[in-house]
Amino acid sequence: MAQLHEIGWQIRRRRIDLGMTQDLLGRASGLSRATIVELESGAIKDLSFNRTSRVLSVLGLGLETSAGSNRSPASALRTAAQTASVSFRTKLDPALLQTALTEGQAPPQAIAHIGTLLDEAPSSLLARLVAEVSRTAGVAPATIWGNMKKLATGFMSPRDLWQ
Repeated sequence: MAQLHEIGWQIRRRRIDLGMTQDLLGRASGLSRATIVELESGAIKDLSFNRTSRVLSVLGLGLETSAGSNRSPASALRTAAQTASVSFRTKLDPALLQTALTEGQAPPQAIAHIGTLLDEAPSSLLARLVAEVSRTAGVAPATIWGNMKKLATGFMSPRDLWQ
């Protein structure tokens, strides 16, 4: 099993890869920015399993205790589009969601869906979504996070993640 300083290094690397700030990761995982700084620098000596697990989950990471499974993860874009569509008659097209996230503008027919996604989706899904859209669209993760915040602010999202 990895030491806490090794986990902190992996967290820092993944956070940077996803274009997240320490503040955003802290808010998404329910921890303070100071705790994230200490974790990434190796200065923190003890962090509960639950708190560590929350940070890892937001980043799409985990603590592997077995050889793992051969199952490939579902597309975050498809999962996010399905999640955004649960309460609506119409389904959100994943391609439309990707365009909205890369351009920072939601078409009128997708406003309710995207607003719901940004308000209610687990932070871990949002992080996976950013990584996938960044990879497939060739847009920097930080730009996508910024566009998500812009959309959420425009929708007047009450979620702390976007404040």
